[in-house]
Parts: sequence; C-alpha cells; structure tokens
Amino acid sequence: MGCRVALGDVCSFYRGASVPRTRMYDKGAYLYIHYGDLYKGFDLHIDVEDPAKPIPYILNNEKIKDSQRLRDQDIVYVLTSETVDDLGHAYLFNNPKEKPTISGTETTIVRVNRRDLVVPAYLNYLMSSPRFIRELRQYTRGMKVFRVHPKDVARIEIDLPQTEVQHQIVSILDAIYAKQQANSKLNGYLAETLRQFGCYIPAIQKRGDSHPCEPPRAPGYRVIRLTSTAPYLPKIAASNPLRLGFSSR
Repeated sequence: MGCRVALGDVCSFYRGASVPRTRMYDKGAYLYIHYGDLYKGFDLHIDVEDPAKPIPYILNNEKIKDSQRLRDQDIVYVLTSETVDDLGHAYLFNNPKEKPTISGTETTIVRVNRRDLVVPAYLNYLMSSPRFIRELRQYTRGMKVFRVHPKDVARIEIDLPQTEVQHQIVSILDAIYAKQQANSKLNGYLAETLRQFGCYIPAIQKRGDSHPCEPPRAPGYRVIRLTSTAPYLPKIAASNPLRLGFSSR
C-alpha cells in the first residue's frame, strides 16, 4: 500500500562545495560536479563509469566537508540559477564503485534516507516531472539570481506507491529514456550527414536515375533530398505518467 510523505521526512539536503574553475583539473583527488557542466551534456543521470562528458577533478587541498561528498544514488539538484527555467533540474548520480566525488558550486545533494519507502531513481524521475517543477518554482526567491531553499523543497508532499511499483515505473521510464537517447544520437548523425553532403542524405532505394548533384554513392543506391528534420527535445515527463499528487504543509 502506498503512502503520502513530505520530502523532508524521507530525504536529507546538503549544499555543495564552492570551487572555482581555475582550481579544476584533468586529474586530481576528487571528481567534481560543477553546476555549469550539468547544462552542457548531462540529462537526468550522471554515470561516473560512462559520463556523457568528462568530469573534472579537484585537488585534496580543498576544504571539503563530509556532507559534500556524493554517494551512489544521490540526486544532484539545481536550486540556484540565473533563470527560473533552469531551477529544479535533477540528476541521479550513478557511482557503483564509489569513486570519491564532490558536489560542486550551486548544487544541492538530495539523499534518500528511507529507501524502504522511496527508490532514488523513482524520486529523480518524479522531481524532473513538470508537475513537481511547477510546485517547486512557487518557492522561488531573488531578482537577478533565483533560488529555492532546501527547507521549502522539504515541505513538498508526494504520494508514493509501493517500492515494487516504483521499480516497475523506473524500468519503463528507463526504457523510454534509452530509446530517446538513441533517437537523439540518430538525429545527430543525420544532422552531420546533412552538413557533409549539403542538402542530401544517402538512402536505400532500388537502382534508378540519380540526382545530378548527388555525392559519390555505391552501386544500387541513389540519393534522396532531405526536406526536413523533426526537432527533438529529450523530456521524459512531457505529460504526467506517474499521476502523482503534490501539496505543501
């Protein structure tokens, strides 16, 4: 049977460490998750063993608190930004080998304390849903730099199904996410092909007349004009498939 909980009853929140880019390196003592890098390559997950982009390091002479060390299945949360639209991005931190990693400037660690009630991957999807983000942004403060305080996030209540159901939902959404990532790579390949060949892409067709402007081709193939490409935005929660309710205390 499911339950209704406030995030502060099942999670802890910790501020990241502030280290400037001038003290970030290709090698060092700790991996370092800088919030500026999150917008340029990562989407929903940070996989330490296979990162979407290289993760920088910091040295062991930095003043780091134990609370700023990321653990496997923590959520890296963006609660500070120059635009309201960038508030509320959540990234599940996958680090099964527990490589030493520090959550960085302007990030907040969300750590699930009650895994008997909440599956971290499920919570990450939930926190990335439009409905949750709308609730979160009601607590926005600031004029030039916008912030949401972790204490306000802790007040948000969510309806949780049983953990078995949460795992099932995660499996479904992971499959959708993997498909979207594959489509994104395919779109990237098509865009690169378009740049390479001008306005044409190779396509399997029966042997026939070729276009006078076509690039070199193999026998049995001809070139067709690429008239349009579909825009792609990798958003898992375009609708509200989880049907979750939210409220504030």
